[in-house]
Amino acid sequence: MRPRYRMPFGAELTEKGCTFQLWAPMARSVELCIDDRRPLKLSRDDAGWYRMTVNGVRAGARYRYKIDGERMVPDPASRFQPDGVHGPSEVIAPVEWDDSWQGRPWHQAVIYEIHIGTFTAEGTYRAAIDRLDHVRDLGATAIEIMPLAASPGRWGWGYDGVAWFAPQPQYGRPEDLRALIDAAHARGLMVLLDVVYNHFGPEGNYLHAYAKLAFVDDKDTPWGEGLAWRQPAVRDFVIHNALYWIEEYGFDGLRFDAVDQIHDSTVLVELGQALRGTGRHIHLVLEDHERRAELLELFDGHWIDDLHHVALALGAGAARGRYRPYAMAPLDMLAQGLGSVTYLQNHDRIGHRPRGERLHMEIAPEAWRAFTAILLLSPAVPLLFMGEEWAASTPFPFFCDLEKDLRDSVRQGRKAELVHLGEIDPGASIPDPFATQTFLSAKLRWSELGEHREALDHYRKLLAIRAREIAPRLPAVDMTYRKDGKLLEAQWLLADDARLRLLADFSGDSHPSNPGTLHAHRVAGWWIEWSIYIP
Repeated sequence: MRPRYRMPFGAELTEKGCTFQLWAPMARSVELCIDDRRPLKLSRDDAGWYRMTVNGVRAGARYRYKIDGERMVPDPASRFQPDGVHGPSEVIAPVEWDDSWQGRPWHQAVIYEIHIGTFTAEGTYRAAIDRLDHVRDLGATAIEIMPLAASPGRWGWGYDGVAWFAPQPQYGRPEDLRALIDAAHARGLMVLLDVVYNHFGPEGNYLHAYAKLAFVDDKDTPWGEGLAWRQPAVRDFVIHNALYWIEEYGFDGLRFDAVDQIHDSTVLVELGQALRGTGRHIHLVLEDHERRAELLELFDGHWIDDLHHVALALGAGAARGRYRPYAMAPLDMLAQGLGSVTYLQNHDRIGHRPRGERLHMEIAPEAWRAFTAILLLSPAVPLLFMGEEWAASTPFPFFCDLEKDLRDSVRQGRKAELVHLGEIDPGASIPDPFATQTFLSAKLRWSELGEHREALDHYRKLLAIRAREIAPRLPAVDMTYRKDGKLLEAQWLLADDARLRLLADFSGDSHPSNPGTLHAHRVAGWWIEWSIYIP
């Protein structure tokens, strides 16, 4: 059994009580307020750390810190915020989990992205367990959970987290999250977590009151102040947070959001090095708009948007804004998109459409099926977004729930971003991110499974081919491709000298099926064919 991860932050239970630790370099004094006990004054060291061990404190105790005799704040390294990000923190008991699960190698990954709050009607960790059999039977081998760090409000995407060590309380307690991970592992499913280290959310971040040194003014991100990466406490906070999710909960990997907004690449190197020493399969994926190849020495891959953009440009004729290059040179962009982690849909690609439209709502059904074949039979790691496999009718619009003073600026910023991306004209209307109906509209309707059986069977068939013919021969190397007019032919060298071939012809010409054909698909004059040659 693996013991709970121990870190130099927050509240750590001991045999006799609990040790409390807070970095507050700007504070003149810090008092610890536990339940209804008398406040205790903490001592400070030269680096700005306040620490105290208190006997008799047990799991379930709630505590806050009083800064300079005035302001009450939660613990920034709280393991749980039962009443939300503004309430007291809770001391969480140590846990041991079965470390016989060693994960799965990266080349076996088929990732299924979920948002806990809309994955089920209940929107909880426990309710998600009931849908894991569906994910496994589909042919996926991993779920990826959108960010769980506690965020303000009743709902949100999770990218405004402020309590980075505390799983979102609206979805359940820490033990419920552990139960979800255990249940996934029991079904052979890996569990990955999306984490955000480039900024703190705009509401519920109390660090300015006592640790303003954690931020810098000259390296802002699009979502808030940049972090002071030269501060050892800041670097340690991030690195220990990543280790915490892996070691405390048993996650199998992390997806790092917008790392191009982390303005010190040495932090990423340290993260990669720290996470590689766990003794089991751990997978690390970057969203890096710069696609820095040197980072792939420590990380497994980049999220790549190109396949989605080509599908939208060709299938829906989207030739404006960011999609213009994909309409002008689709074959080059298609080949470029068949690497690392690729997808036709994810939370961003759907949520950044004006009304959260899914791809199958915007292109012809046969075109969608053809691009699905390209996605699922490519040697790249495919990622699906929840409900994609049955052509869910529910959109996934952007939604959040911040305090009223922030709402107008978020609404304006959201619309300005869509205009900038070329998604809407300035006079267009979009769903209100703060409306209850916007959130509720994103909840999956599992009753649609029976109605959409044809789409589901298509995904299952392709993933069965992948599991039988392609995954055992991965990882692939040495991709080559050639273009001839509107024809793209790509080949990959697999294990045992097998060769995987994609023929994508958008000219309207017909083609005889080749020996070794795994899947062939004709749509509106296009010809998509996957074949494998085994010597």
